[in-house]
Amino acid sequence: MRVFRLRKDDGFTLTELMVVLLLLGFVLSVAYGLLQITQIGTNAASREAWMAREVAAPLEFAERVLSQQYQIQTGSNEATPYRIAFLTNRAGGAGERYVIEATTDNELAVTSSQNVTDPEYHVGVWSDANFNRQADEPLFRYFDADGVEITDMSNVHYDARYVIVTIVTMHQGRQFSDSRTIFFRN
Repeated sequence: MRVFRLRKDDGFTLTELMVVLLLLGFVLSVAYGLLQITQIGTNAASREAWMAREVAAPLEFAERVLSQQYQIQTGSNEATPYRIAFLTNRAGGAGERYVIEATTDNELAVTSSQNVTDPEYHVGVWSDANFNRQADEPLFRYFDADGVEITDMSNVHYDARYVIVTIVTMHQGRQFSDSRTIFFRN
């Protein structure tokens, strides 16, 4: 007669528990690494979207309308390092007036009228996170035909041949900026 002894299992051995904890630690560290990579990618995508909305889109619009300007407006504060007022005739010969300005309350605003003779002004805010004034970085730097920067704003409408537009913004506590050189058609 054979006698079988049943083995009594009271739990896991210490070695088995250590192996399980080691595997769990490995899985958790891989998961944490993947989470970090995802977070870095999300932050980069958020920053790129911010730059596209706050900097690239306004620069594209400024290039489109400023390259078509035929008269920079003069007068009190029409052409300053933070403001430009000008006329274009982009819409088939009808005069249009634009004012692009970095305000003291962190806005980058554009005011436009599609008809100079009977103006109906439309005000748009491109950005409420513009930091040109706080960073003491001019939004507009005007240059003559010889490439010399114009500092006397009373002569900008006669002498300016191109402008460098620089937009400064803040995102998640970091300052970002980009510039574009825009040549006038006249």
